[in-house]
Amino acid sequence: MNWLWAGILAAVAAWQLNKIIVRFWGEWGTIWITPAVEETVKTTGAFVLGADLILTHGFFGAIEALYDLKTSRRRGFSAALASLLGHLVFGMAAQGAWTVYGSLFAAVAFGTMGHLAWNVLISMLTKRKRIP
Repeated sequence: MNWLWAGILAAVAAWQLNKIIVRFWGEWGTIWITPAVEETVKTTGAFVLGADLILTHGFFGAIEALYDLKTSRRRGFSAALASLLGHLVFGMAAQGAWTVYGSLFAAVAFGTMGHLAWNVLISMLTKRKRIP
């Protein structure tokens, strides 16, 4: 059950840090900086608490999904589903890196690379313009 605590703590930490990032860097920060922040707090939190990586990432995604449902009227359901499934996939990438390399750094890096790729793809599809 440590994954519940790891997911909650990661969500709280990411929420606070992401607010700072958005204030200083706006949309650019959302696309390019928040993935590293979120993957670091999720993966490191799971590691420190001895929690399952995939479940921690999935629970974080579920919390983000609830936020998306509450704040995004037009795209709430699809945004929520994307949050949940996306964070599960990032958790699988982190777990895969941990299994292969036995490295917290590798786990964070692989999760971050997946998250960055996802953010760029979504930004391209929704904005239909050049990525900031």
